[in-house]
Amino acid sequence: MVTGASSGARPSRVFVSSTFLDNRERRQTVHDAILTAGLVPVGMERFAASTLPTVQECGAQVRGCDWLIGILAYRYGWIPKGEDRSITEIEYDTAKEAGMPRLMFVIDSSLKVDPHADFDQGPDRWEKQKKLDAFKAKVGADQMPAVFKEETLGIRVLAAIQAELAR
Repeated sequence: MVTGASSGARPSRVFVSSTFLDNRERRQTVHDAILTAGLVPVGMERFAASTLPTVQECGAQVRGCDWLIGILAYRYGWIPKGEDRSITEIEYDTAKEAGMPRLMFVIDSSLKVDPHADFDQGPDRWEKQKKLDAFKAKVGADQMPAVFKEETLGIRVLAAIQAELAR
């Protein structure tokens, strides 16, 4: 059950999932919306050191939350050794397997993009773009993500949280 601070129960913990380098400001916007709703944001910015491998630690952090908010922009992100999915996609799949609500926000595809600055770097850049497109399609098949622009992300997240709390 998803609860806000006004319900008298422990405020819900909300895991914020996204790539990091391209979403620092967006993540802060999402954290602010979560706090405004009286919920507790959980994200990589606040992780403590852990002896667990990254995939296990991220999975444990996700499972310790009540729901997940995901931001999908232009990068697919880091794929840990031995995995075929990015950490962001692993976090999404973990939340789905746990049956928790997932509110997903996908950047408006009409916005101008600079492939050199906005996309994953390195020789696997275009392969990662294919994986990102497939991930976005998977999310769209699972649920209805919200499309955002920079100036609309905060209000869209807050509105989605409020709608989910009202269910």
